[in-house]
Amino acid sequence: MNEFHELLQHFWIVKDQNKELYNKVKKAYPDYKKMVNEQLGWHLIMNEKLLKLEKVPAHAQSFMGISEFQDINDYCYLCAVLICLEDKEDSERFLLSEMVDMLEAWLKKYMNVDWTNFNERKSLVRVLQFCENRGLLKKHEESTADNDNGLPKEVLYENTGLSRYFASGFQRDISTYQSYLDFENDQNQDIDEDRGHFRINRVYRTLVCNPMMYWKDGNSADALYLKNQRQWVQQYLGDYIGGELQIHKNCAMLMLPKEQSFKNSFPNSQMISDVVLLLCRVIREKVEEGLLQKEIDETIHIPIAALRNMIQHIKEDYQSMWSKEFKMMPIEKLEDQVLATMQEWMLIKMEESTILLYPSIGRFTGYYKKISKRGEQNE
Repeated sequence: MNEFHELLQHFWIVKDQNKELYNKVKKAYPDYKKMVNEQLGWHLIMNEKLLKLEKVPAHAQSFMGISEFQDINDYCYLCAVLICLEDKEDSERFLLSEMVDMLEAWLKKYMNVDWTNFNERKSLVRVLQFCENRGLLKKHEESTADNDNGLPKEVLYENTGLSRYFASGFQRDISTYQSYLDFENDQNQDIDEDRGHFRINRVYRTLVCNPMMYWKDGNSADALYLKNQRQWVQQYLGDYIGGELQIHKNCAMLMLPKEQSFKNSFPNSQMISDVVLLLCRVIREKVEEGLLQKEIDETIHIPIAALRNMIQHIKEDYQSMWSKEFKMMPIEKLEDQVLATMQEWMLIKMEESTILLYPSIGRFTGYYKKISKRGEQNE
């Protein structure tokens, strides 16, 4: 078992939920302590309740949000729930109506709360379901649903005590911060961010947290470090995570074999991966034919409409091989899903009127094998 791999895959490892895994990962801590502290510069919370590796990224990316959330209000309600739980004892039970009153009392200082609004009620439901799934709350009893407002009439919850470990701790006052950039800028004060451990941490964090690592200029501090220290970076990543470090002109990535891949990986067995791989092949072919021109940093800018048009042609050509859901899916929804997936895996970047195609697209391709009348497979 690769215990460090397990820490990376899980948000946290709770002893009561998986005692065997908890004990194995905790016992092996001396084996991966150097990687956590020196290469990544992260902090491991280790106590009798749980193990949690605080995976602070080098730079915030859109795909790093909570996938279950759909609106900024979801995050506001989650913060309010965490604050409310601070006033509860471990294993203390309380009613949903009590929590709703507490949330409203706290949130009204910062935003309007209107539980008669259906979207706000759905937002709260998503947050409560997320808290249950993460183990922050334990549900004991629930009455029948109130169809008028989308919320159960009453629920008895228990505070598990895990909420105090959910948010990352900070050694500085963040009450004046206005943007996620404030977190990145503040931690860089009074140090040369392109030298020493700060640069080392940034490079390793990017390779571990992001699908790809990009740079526009080969003379950038991170690119130079990666190229000069390639052997050591490969050794550390290989020993603790596995896979092969691949470095190209303007990007680098850690490629993992199937048996070492994480639970959430690309490509996977989902239908959306097939569509994205087919699109990557079409883009590669257009580059080879000279229909798409690469810039100096090997990226490509194309109109959003042009990429959507490619997706439409792919659907026309291959939908007979797709699942029923994707065959029947409206083209606009399919296009949005493809673009969202490609952005999540850092294959593209959405801009105002264009899409930036990253060179990593060239690392992927997909096609369906044709079945002959005799049952033989051909490309």
